[in-house]
Amino acid sequence: MDREDELLFYVQNRLSERDREAFEERLATDQILAAELAVLQAARNNFTEKKSGASELSVGWADLEGRMDAAQPTAANDNHPIRLGLLQVAAVSAIAVMAWHFVAVPQFAKTPDAFETVSQESDAHVLQVIFSPDATLAETAAFLTQFDGSISGGPSAVGLYRLRFADPEQLESALEAAKANGALFEFVAAE
Repeated sequence: MDREDELLFYVQNRLSERDREAFEERLATDQILAAELAVLQAARNNFTEKKSGASELSVGWADLEGRMDAAQPTAANDNHPIRLGLLQVAAVSAIAVMAWHFVAVPQFAKTPDAFETVSQESDAHVLQVIFSPDATLAETAAFLTQFDGSISGGPSAVGLYRLRFADPEQLESALEAAKANGALFEFVAAE
């Protein structure tokens, strides 16, 4: 038997006469054992004093049980069939998908007036140019303003820009001026 069990059995008066005498002999010489016994006995005495109020606790417990029984019973786990929940989720999902397709998608599908796809033929007249590395923004803007043109695409991987003009006369005039202006353009070609 270990020391803790021996202490507990001594306090509970469960040791045999011979073990009790041996324990009391060791108790007389071992101060630590005596201190442990004193703590255990004090705890037991304190518990027995509090135990007298146990009847008050049982009355409190009975009162609590009575109030719990009188309360409206509610199910702790309301077991609705899972199918109902799944049907609700499926219905909400279907409504959301239909709303998306009939309300949102048509809003996105509208093409703006100025939008053209790459494969669509352009009704304007276009020059393809490569600007020289020394060309400034002011020179480029002045050239485009002079011929009422705009940049409609670029730069490509090789530095090619597309310049759009409203009519063929402006395109011809811009083509001649661009070929003559080697400081602004490295390459010029009509589409």
